[in-house]
Amino acid sequence: MPEALTVIERNNLAELEETIQKHLSAFYEVGFALMQIRDNRLYREAYTTFEAYCKEKWGFERNYANKLIRASEVVDNLGTVVPIPTSERSIRPLTIIKDPEEQREVYQKAVETAPEGKVTAQHVKNIVREHRGEAVKIEEPKEKESEALWNLKRWWRRATKKDKKRFTEWTKQQ
Repeated sequence: MPEALTVIERNNLAELEETIQKHLSAFYEVGFALMQIRDNRLYREAYTTFEAYCKEKWGFERNYANKLIRASEVVDNLGTVVPIPTSERSIRPLTIIKDPEEQREVYQKAVETAPEGKVTAQHVKNIVREHRGEAVKIEEPKEKESEALWNLKRWWRRATKKDKKRFTEWTKQQ
């Protein structure tokens, strides 16, 4: 039988879940804000281009900003018909489909057929390819890797060039 929460624990849970919910949709909000800044040229007072604005102000390339913008547009197209995606990467494959109705249909199928209920970028990409009549990439089962290796790979994907260089130099010294 489940253990009851105290009033303090219940309030803490509500606050934490609100934080999670807020940040699950962060990529959408960031993409939408970047679109407004780009479309209205709100960067023009301090920067000559949107690309310069993104690079100097936020530390990322225009390409990444455009991915966030396109992802926010897809989320708008999906509406409330399907569960809202929790990451930009998982809906990136949908950006090549221009028709909002098709985007909804394809994403709904991805949600319904997701292995173990987890919608991954690769799964969405496969559903998009299938929808377009292209060859689908079959994922080979991977050998279970250690948690340390998994964490290192995760860190590497998010690390800055400077951090990667430092790490590479450090490993050569070891």
